[in-house]
Amino acid sequence: MKPSLMLLLLIIPGILAAAVEPLVTPQWVHDNRDNSALVLLDLQENQNYLRFHIPGSINTNYAQWRVEKKGQLKNMPPVPVLEKLIGSLGIDNNSHVVLIPLGASAGDMATAARVYWTFKVLGHDLVSILDGGLVGYA
Repeated sequence: MKPSLMLLLLIIPGILAAAVEPLVTPQWVHDNRDNSALVLLDLQENQNYLRFHIPGSINTNYAQWRVEKKGQLKNMPPVPVLEKLIGSLGIDNNSHVVLIPLGASAGDMATAARVYWTFKVLGHDLVSILDGGLVGYA
């Protein structure tokens, strides 16, 4: 492989990660829905997800993203637990994850912000939140 091509292959993921916006619009999701690297991660409770969700989205239970420690608020699970959870959702290092909260309340958006922060702590910068959530998409 030519050195210039190798360098380009190493640089492009960093450029793409830097280009990922923290908030994406419903139109952006619609326009990019066929991108194989895109993972739409629905943060609703399962019974709500079964009633309505963005086609192709994957549901995750928010409780899996937090653990209880005696005398403390809910904390981030250990990294190996998160790696297993994230892998089980079909997410890899090249996935652009778009978090989809219901978007009906500030609490819904706080849930998305917490999961967003978790991805960032793990070094996964290809993550965005759907602006307005599912309510904004509908």
